[in-house]
Amino acid sequence: MLLFVEGCGYKYSPTAFLFSLVNKPGWEPMKMPQRGDGTSPVESIYACDRYGPVFGKGFDLKIGDDAEFKRNSLANIGWTFKPPIGSRYSTSFANTFMAGVERFSPDEVEVLYEQVD
Repeated sequence: MLLFVEGCGYKYSPTAFLFSLVNKPGWEPMKMPQRGDGTSPVESIYACDRYGPVFGKGFDLKIGDDAEFKRNSLANIGWTFKPPIGSRYSTSFANTFMAGVERFSPDEVEVLYEQVD
């Protein structure tokens, strides 16, 4: 998915979350909602024509350009989206949870969106 915006910037979506079907410890599929308490918006996605999809202000999940050829995608889960149970932001476990390593080349990425009227 390429989301084009004039310039670059963070966008908020109250329904945004990360979801892992397969993960490093072999846990069941897991939904990771945003950490916000609902009183102030968080930065759900970073929209920029120079990057692949970026989720979360701390680059909780960043899919790099030419991701299928380079190991330039990365995860820092826990800044905007809740980290896996028993983990916290910027720990090795949280950063390697999705792909097994911090920097990776994804096999498959699926981005869904909800149409809001």
